[in-house]
Parts: sequence; structure tokens; C-alpha cells
Amino acid sequence: MFQGNHRAAHIICGHVDEKQLQYAIKSEYMSGPLRTAFTDLLIALHLEFHAYARSLTQNEFIVPLGADLRGMYEEPASAHSLSTMQYSSIRPEMTMSPIA
Repeated sequence: MFQGNHRAAHIICGHVDEKQLQYAIKSEYMSGPLRTAFTDLLIALHLEFHAYARSLTQNEFIVPLGADLRGMYEEPASAHSLSTMQYSSIRPEMTMSPIA
């Protein structure tokens, strides 16, 4: 069957796009529980996986190790200080496009 909700979400996205979900959520002719279900589906399809991926990489950073960094710690007084030149996060960034 499906290997997790992410694969199922991509299959559903092939049939129901974000515009259709937005219409269903904002429609005043649908009952409250049905609109709530569509809201939950929108969150699960477009936000849940990104939030989970960011939570997995919450404390992960790349610290470059090289001669420049070694030179910063050559003095005994700065041996236990926390100095960095730069760092790069591996956390995924969410990209969004406007709904036309």
C-alpha cells in the first residue's frame, strides 16, 4: 500500500490542488465539520511534512573546519571560547508561491 503519509499526500495532490482546498475551506455552503476536514487535509498535505523535517534538523549545523578556524584557537586564552567564522544550517527552508 502506501509507505507513509507523504507518498499518499503526493497522490492526493494530483487530484486536489491547493485552489480547490482553499475554495472548500472558505465556502459558506459547506458544513463546519466538512470544512474542518478540508482544513486538516490542507495542513497535512502542505505543512505537516515540512514541520516534521524542520523538527528533525532543529539542532544540526555545519561548522567548517580548516586552517582559519584552527588559527583562531592557537592562543591559550581563547582555547575554551566559542568563536566561529560562519556556519550553515541544514534545516529545510519552506518555499511558497502565490495562489493565482
